Amino acid sequence: MEEIREILPEKSEHLLEPAWDFLLASQSNDVLWHGMFGGIYYRFLRQASHKHIITAESLLDRLYGQMKLQQPNIIVQDVLMDGCLDAVLENSEISCFISSLKGGSIFSLNLKTRGYNFLNILKR
Repeated sequence: MEEIREILPEKSEHLLEPAWDFLLASQSNDVLWHGMFGGIYYRFLRQASHKHIITAESLLDRLYGQMKLQQPNIIVQDVLMDGCLDAVLENSEISCFISSLKGGSIFSLNLKTRGYNFLNILKR
């Protein structure tokens, strides 16, 4: 979001507000807890959080002008902040996050048009 803020013309910061709202809505502490009230074990709570994050990402994509991509966009950066580079493959409809640390495993596969994360699974 900071990268987009830097390229926006001054007085256009209000365009980021909807994305900020979705990002903040994703940060419910209920998803991070476990115990008698379920928390992280409830798939619907995790999915609601994922949906807010994916929607914020889609709004930023449109603002940044990437929504019209015909070819996949490839970004290589440390997404997980674990000291290793990860790859993000995306277009206007889907994004795929691949970890180099875990032998090239996909850790997030998102359908942007629906705000849905296909890998919203948890093994107990």
